This record gives sequence, structure tokens and C-alpha cells, in this order.
Amino acid sequence: MIHKNVIEVIRKEVSCLEDPRVLGRCNHSLFDIVVLTLCGVIAGCEGWESIVLHAKDRKEWFSQFLVLENGIPHPTTFSRVFERLCPDSFQRLLLAIADALRSAFEGRIILSIDGKALRHSFDKSIGQNHIHVVSAYDGQSGVTIGQVATACKSNEITAIPKLLELIDVSGAVVTLDAMGCQREIVEKIVAQEGDYIISLKGNQSTLHDQVKGYFSDTTMAELEERPGSSILYTVEKGHGRVEERAYVIVKDVDWIEGRSKWANLNCIGMAISRRTINGKISEERRHFIASIEPDVALFEKGVRGHWSIENSAHYVLDVTFREDDSRIRRDYSPENMAIFRRLAIALLQNETSTKRSIKQKSRLTFRDDQYLEQVLRINPN
Repeated sequence: MIHKNVIEVIRKEVSCLEDPRVLGRCNHSLFDIVVLTLCGVIAGCEGWESIVLHAKDRKEWFSQFLVLENGIPHPTTFSRVFERLCPDSFQRLLLAIADALRSAFEGRIILSIDGKALRHSFDKSIGQNHIHVVSAYDGQSGVTIGQVATACKSNEITAIPKLLELIDVSGAVVTLDAMGCQREIVEKIVAQEGDYIISLKGNQSTLHDQVKGYFSDTTMAELEERPGSSILYTVEKGHGRVEERAYVIVKDVDWIEGRSKWANLNCIGMAISRRTINGKISEERRHFIASIEPDVALFEKGVRGHWSIENSAHYVLDVTFREDDSRIRRDYSPENMAIFRRLAIALLQNETSTKRSIKQKSRLTFRDDQYLEQVLRINPN
């Protein structure tokens, strides 16, 4: 568990930010505005007006560690600040809190990189399409460690290298879906001393066909006998469903045509999912390339872990924090609010004194000052 006072982490990082407002004409400190916004988002506030109402209701509590020299800022003050505050710089806060949260966890880090649309961030009046945010998520700690916004999903290929420049992947295993299966992305991960597990589909048709053909022509029994091959079987049951999975990783990759074009391509893998629901059976096979050693347990962790960004991050963002419904859309404000939501998830996820869902924890912070203090790791005097 993080023991650092989150308010003090914010104070330190905000002091290094360039305030986008005109010097000498600011009635409210940037530090106050950032803390009020984060606390409002943690408590489930969705817009500037609700953040202001939340702050006014708790003004006495906030006054214990904020200046609030001119009271609670007006909603337009919040909107103007975050419309102009550069998210590339603001991510310093995301990275600082992420580092503090992740320091308590051991073992090899799995970083899942994936994109998510902010569906109501479009603005027809100025011809602005909705924003697509590509983020890196550590499923073990529940922390997003960085994000980059693009104009649309097709630009994920260019956004992922930019994201990799922002974060530290040394020693980590980076997992990507087929969109990220690009030689330039692989080279960047390897150059930063990271490993990768990447899904294959039609966008790399030659490589995909080779790997798929290899597993199609080889039985599981034959794979079990081959040196450098490992298989892991798992079974899950519940709610009338049985899901059997097999994870296969193979060291034999010398035969792959064009292998040298893929930095540190060391293994190929396959994941088989067979579901039985009410007597009906369905099966899915997915294929991968990887730079890791043929460690099937690590391969299984990476493949399963990649879906945590969908189940534990994207789903929570939409269901609990209603990100898809957000009408905050001007300039930098959608990206900055996305950072706040991801910070809120990380802090709520890592508050373990009560066994509740993220949504229940959020509601509890709305009505309980002491619990909000626990989430923020503070003890106001």
C-alpha cells in the first residue's frame, strides 16, 4: 500500500507545472484546483458544476490543507484551466502517483497497452472528432502509468511509440493487441529493455498465416513432446459456464520467414478458449509473437492480463465514472479529465481497508470524510 500523502505528491508535482493562466490575474492556486478536481472525480462528480458543489459542501474539510484564499473557484475557472493545461506536462502527476502505488508490488510487471474512445468528446461546431486515448495499464496494481490522445483509432499506431517514450518499460512485459503489431513498436520496446507479447491478426497477414499454420499442422500431443515447448491448462466454472483454456508457447521460431525483421522474436504462442454454456460449445484460438523466454506461466499471465485493461479499467471508466457520456470536450479538457479518472481508479483500487467495488468506494468517499482521507493517505491537522 502507498504510504505517501497523495496531497503532498500533488503539491510537489503541481509546483513544477507551467500555469496556463496569466500571471498576476489568478484568484485561485493551481494546486487547489487540481486537488478539488481529483477529490470530486473520486467521489463520482462528472462535470465542473458538480465538482464545485462537492467542494462547497466540504469547504471546511478542504480548508485544512488547501489555501482557498478566495473561496471555491467558479466552474468556468475549472474549465478554463483544464482547457489550457498541457496534458503532456500534467501526466507528471499520473506518473508520480503511479510510481508510489506500484512500489508495494513485487514480481515482473505486465503492462497492457490499449486504446479507448471518449465518445462524447467530439464537437461538431468546430469539426472535432471524438478523442481516442491510448494508455498503459499495470493490472497487478490497477494503475494507469501513462496515456496519449489521438484523433481516432487509426492513429493508435503512431500514438503507441509516443506513449512508450513517456513510460519506463525496462524489465516489464508489454502486451498489445494486433493493432500494435508493428516492427517499429517492437523495436522501441526492445530498445528500452522491455519484452513483448503481441497478438496476431490480418494486419500482419504473412506472419499470422505462418504462426497459425504451424499450430494447425501440429497436435497438442506433438507439442508436448517438442523441446522448448510448454503447455498450461486451466479450467474455470461458474454460473452455468465452463471455460477450458490451453496456453502454448514454442521456442522453435527459426523457420519463420522474415524473423530477423522482428526484434528479439524468441517465441510464438497460442491461446485456446473453449466455452460450454448451457450445453453449447464455442472455441476461439488466438496467436501471438513474443520476446520472452518460453515460460508458459508468464505467457498465460500476459495473455490474461491484457484483458484487465478492458475489464478493470475501461469498463469501470464507463460504468462507474460514465466516461463515454462526458460532455467535457473543449481543447485539452477531455484528456486532462481522463487523467483524473484514471487516478481515481488507481487510488480507489489500492484502498484495501474495505472489500467493496470501485463504485461503492466512490460513493463512500462522497459522504465520509474519513474514508476519503484513507483513499488519499492524508491525516489533516
